Amino acid sequence: MLFRSYLVKYVPGRKKTFPSIVVLAADAPEGIDEVDASNQKTFVASIAASLAETYSKNGKSTLTKKPAAVRLGQHFGATWSAPATIKVDGLKESIDRASYAVVMGGRMYTVEVRAPKGRLDAAGHAAAKAVAAGLAPPPTAEEPAEEPPATEAKPATDAAPAAEPAAEKPAGA
Repeated sequence: MLFRSYLVKYVPGRKKTFPSIVVLAADAPEGIDEVDASNQKTFVASIAASLAETYSKNGKSTLTKKPAAVRLGQHFGATWSAPATIKVDGLKESIDRASYAVVMGGRMYTVEVRAPKGRLDAAGHAAAKAVAAGLAPPPTAEEPAEEPPATEAKPATDAAPAAEPAAEKPAGA
């Protein structure tokens, strides 16, 4: 399970790039179009098998947290943590990375929170979980996108008169 690019990336600001949250998309494990309570264990096992191919050294897992079942809002999914190395200004830097995966319509969406080694905190995890919980499938052709409710403008005569500004008193008066 190697991800090279992402759909969305959230960062705290222009100068502060961590913790960052990225959303990745890939085909779901074979045979899994959606994850619910009945197949969540199968989904987690599939994730574990895929990660074992990438995150093992001398027969031992290098994951910092093994895949586990998680509930993210209305979604049943999986979570795990893995170390990573990124390049920042040409230098390699070790980071901590936690992942939350859900499946919708045969696509697996993985939300990762990333931070420098030892700096991934509870707020970063909570933000990634909130993003994963808020994921929604795109509307189908039969199902038009939701439009905001129409609002009617009220005539100007219904508006309350603006209050007169209070007169300022000079200091010392």
